[in-house]
Amino acid sequence: MRRLLHFLIVFVAYMSAVVPLDCARASESRDLRIAVVGAGAAGLSAALTLQDLGFKHVTVFEATSQVGGKADSVEFGGRVYDMGAILVMPNFSTILGLANRFGVPYQDPGMKYLVAQSDGELIDIMDFPLRQSGPLSLMSAMAAFNHYPNRDAAAIGSDFAKAPREMNENFEAFSRRHGFEQVGLGIAPVTVGCGYGYAAEVPALYWMQLANSLVPLFQKSMQDARGSGPKTYAAIFTGGYRSLWVAISRHLDVRLNSPVSRVKRYMDESGQQRIAITAGGTTGEFDRIVIAAPLEKALDFLDARPEEKNLFSRIKYYPYNVVLFRGRNLPKPAIMFSNAHTTRATAGRLAGLYNQFAEGDIWTAGQIASPDMTQEQLETTLREDVASLGGEVLEILRRKMWSHFPHVSTKDLDEGFYQRMSALQGINGTFYSGSIMTFDSAEPAALFARDLMLERFR
Repeated sequence: MRRLLHFLIVFVAYMSAVVPLDCARASESRDLRIAVVGAGAAGLSAALTLQDLGFKHVTVFEATSQVGGKADSVEFGGRVYDMGAILVMPNFSTILGLANRFGVPYQDPGMKYLVAQSDGELIDIMDFPLRQSGPLSLMSAMAAFNHYPNRDAAAIGSDFAKAPREMNENFEAFSRRHGFEQVGLGIAPVTVGCGYGYAAEVPALYWMQLANSLVPLFQKSMQDARGSGPKTYAAIFTGGYRSLWVAISRHLDVRLNSPVSRVKRYMDESGQQRIAITAGGTTGEFDRIVIAAPLEKALDFLDARPEEKNLFSRIKYYPYNVVLFRGRNLPKPAIMFSNAHTTRATAGRLAGLYNQFAEGDIWTAGQIASPDMTQEQLETTLREDVASLGGEVLEILRRKMWSHFPHVSTKDLDEGFYQRMSALQGINGTFYSGSIMTFDSAEPAALFARDLMLERFR
């Protein structure tokens, strides 16, 4: 009996050491009270997945008056215009699946997809890589890209903690070292135009996600017979991108105008994890929390441990200025990116331009700014760059300066940022989602959040 008792004590001690008490086991009761902070793509995807798994008490706290995060859709003259997320790429299976499930209409806008050269010439976006590199060089680069052995480590929604260390270096050096520098040159106008920084600065881990979406389209374009009309590369939501998240939110318990001001995590007298959350001036008790809001802002309300403070403080952004303006003499319906403004030296210049209505006169423009640039300076460069395309800005309708594209540096990746974030998942009943955990776009954010909930709660 003593030997048996000794064995049990040793066994329990051993299991306690190798199995962390991370409150993440799937066998937990469906009566758990789970709070989700943030009603963007990640937060709503996490909440919906938990509800689908049968959890009965899932509450989403949103600080603002609307859901959707960066899916910012506004109305002018009876039409909806997007000032954040815009396009639904063909490989956005999670987003398209949600749209079909909740009956949210989307369509091919029949747009032209253009790249503006430094002399103002506009060329088809799929012709641009050929023009930039020549057919043989481009085909060689695409072959090298397709044969890169770790390409799947940066698939959409992938767990960055599992990516190889070599993806930590900037994309410019990384693509050159692996023989597909021409791919980088080909995707740079789109990547910068969407606000994702510069190839010489951003770790390859991030840009490879975009490359995995764009390169198959380039290849298909090279193989297809070229027609004279617009080509279909992406869809848009008829009622704006935010319409998807509004539709989903109607099936969830979402508390708008409820900024979280305090989170206290503790063990109760029975040894159970408890989390006291104050949101919108009211305090409630929960068992688990999913933080799908910007993690560095969570430091304002979270009883953060040293490791959380250390990691969250490393996150940085690009200031991305989005302007809705009334104009004339610009291509429409079209989405356009600039090949002349793809480096840090051109910060503040027009990087992207979008109009989805053939008969409309409202455009959306995007500029990666420098932190010290004023709105007056950005408006001046916008007017100059539009004029260089033969157009004119008639009236500024709305501006939005986003803190865009959460990411960390090569140094932080080398120090194991994502591996350390992964190790925190579930500790103190806390889970971390949101764009920093993957790539800052609706599809990877929603997919990562869904997969995290399935892994930890199913």
